[in-house]
Amino acid sequence: MSNTLSTLLTDLDGLPPDALLTFAGPAGATRGAWHVTRLTHATLAHIDCDGRTSDGHATVLELLDLGIGKPMSVARFREIALKSGARVPDLADAPLRILLNATQHVVEGVGPGAVVTLRPDSARCRPAGQCCPA
Repeated sequence: MSNTLSTLLTDLDGLPPDALLTFAGPAGATRGAWHVTRLTHATLAHIDCDGRTSDGHATVLELLDLGIGKPMSVARFREIALKSGARVPDLADAPLRILLNATQHVVEGVGPGAVVTLRPDSARCRPAGQCCPA
């Protein structure tokens, strides 16, 4: 599983540079051309419902599915990701989330035909088992 931008790029290494990259999740695959809208690196401060705090950081890759045209090539995606990672510290090594069609996803893996498989990243209450008995 590609859990950072860096590991996603490593997973794409074996693919031909001109392969057309597709992102696919439970709601279906990108329908043609898609665009990297933005890569964001954020430092996070969390507090849960039980008052416990934790810090972290995350990278969000926002994709816009245009629905027409040709998908982006592996080479072009790599170029954007590498250029962005060189300009924004820690972008490539923070936990990766992908925002596609207003739903947050994590990468399941990279499969044949340059398909990046996504699964929804659902929210869950970490201390629920301790503070909220069933």
